[in-house]
Amino acid sequence: MIQPMKKPRKILFLTQLPPPIHGASKINEYIKTSIPINEKFDTVHINVITAKDLNDVQKFSWSKVAVIAKLYLKIIKSCLSTRFDLVFVTLSTDGIAFYKSALVWIIAAAFIRNRVIMLHEKGLEMTAQKNGFNRFITRWMINGSNLIVTSKLLLAEFDSYTAKKYVVCSGTPGTSTVRNGSFTGKNVPELLYLSNLIVEKGILFFVDICAELTRRGFAYHANIIGKESDISMAELQALIHERNLNRQVTLVGAKYNEEKDAYLRNSDFLIFPTFYKRETTPLVIQEAFKFGLIPLSSPEGGIPDLIEDGVDGFVIDPEDVAQYCDKIMWLSAHHERLNAFRKAGQAKFDNRFSLPVFEKNMVSVLDSALNY
Repeated sequence: MIQPMKKPRKILFLTQLPPPIHGASKINEYIKTSIPINEKFDTVHINVITAKDLNDVQKFSWSKVAVIAKLYLKIIKSCLSTRFDLVFVTLSTDGIAFYKSALVWIIAAAFIRNRVIMLHEKGLEMTAQKNGFNRFITRWMINGSNLIVTSKLLLAEFDSYTAKKYVVCSGTPGTSTVRNGSFTGKNVPELLYLSNLIVEKGILFFVDICAELTRRGFAYHANIIGKESDISMAELQALIHERNLNRQVTLVGAKYNEEKDAYLRNSDFLIFPTFYKRETTPLVIQEAFKFGLIPLSSPEGGIPDLIEDGVDGFVIDPEDVAQYCDKIMWLSAHHERLNAFRKAGQAKFDNRFSLPVFEKNMVSVLDSALNY
């Protein structure tokens, strides 16, 4: 007798989707469009983002209150009309966004027994310790869910929680790009800053590094790619002019998709001296490996889990400008080592950071959470 096919289990995804574009929204978009995930499960996605751009994320406005109210009603209607087997929530960890996403979880949890929380930011426990209410609601949410973080280095924050914990490193589409020669099309190394123009993401340290390389007489060129945020394009251009870097540093602005990839393809070093307090596993480092760049970044969050120091990149304190310069100059002078770093990073991308690896791991975790 032929057994009837089992219906795929239904999952409600309550996540931030672009725009604006940032690491979490990109990963959530990959989940939404994933063929393996959509073949395995019956998925419904509701975009919980209410900010028009990154500068609007933590700001209050009455118009946003109306948008949030509509969002909560949409979630309730969806839960009333469909019996979901699991809800997947990406939780914000600070400020107004924390309370908004907490209420998203609370509403969904009233209808759905199996829950998954994925964190794209660290610092949730820091928020929990601010007051008794935060501690209560954080413990309720985490212990009432399966928890996904993007690096093993981010698990220590949750040692006191009883939730079942998983590590699923984010993924990036495509396969590594073959690179020929020591540098990209020029006789001088190309440096790249690729992130939003946020002080905590290290943009000012990047300018300091460029200034120090110039002071040392080192020949290079640098591109700054990113959307203005707490630093405007005009302010940054004025700083570049003030530091006499107009010949060495080009302020490009925001670039996406193929335009962004073209800059990655034609760069040698990614310089990302971030000290962002909620940094986890920035996708830009995965993109660097994909295109054969050598990443130099900080020990913030899960970055030391991405970069093997001295093998495929360097992990350096963000304020140690001299050390960044030393490593750039050393690798630039030792082409064999530079190419060895490059090959190691590309192999790591294909084995650990490609999108199919991420999708496989996510399917496995969702399966486990449904059966927990």
